[in-house]
Amino acid sequence: MRTVLRLVLFLTIAGPVSAGQSSTAKLKREYGRLIRICGQIYFPNSMALAKGVNKERRHAKLEKRRLQIISKFRGDDGIRYLEEQLRSAADDSDRRCINFSLTEARGEAHPDGEW
Repeated sequence: MRTVLRLVLFLTIAGPVSAGQSSTAKLKREYGRLIRICGQIYFPNSMALAKGVNKERRHAKLEKRRLQIISKFRGDDGIRYLEEQLRSAADDSDRRCINFSLTEARGEAHPDGEW
């Protein structure tokens, strides 16, 4: 009986902690994807593209993926995570990406309407 009570107590305490770690790990993974996609959007000429690639269609696909990733940051945890990344980001292009992503995650309009 004591073993069962100990197990219940452990799961009650450890469950929320591990769930928070899992959420942070997911946000970290999505953040990495977001930064990579922003790099492809901001610096398209630095990416070697195969001959005949439709740049407008590629940009539209990247933008769609970026918005899908940002949707995973909507909510208090995601916004807090992006704010933390913004405080520690040293790269200007990363900061720009995070700022735009924060605006979109919060459901706000961009001041200039564009990247």
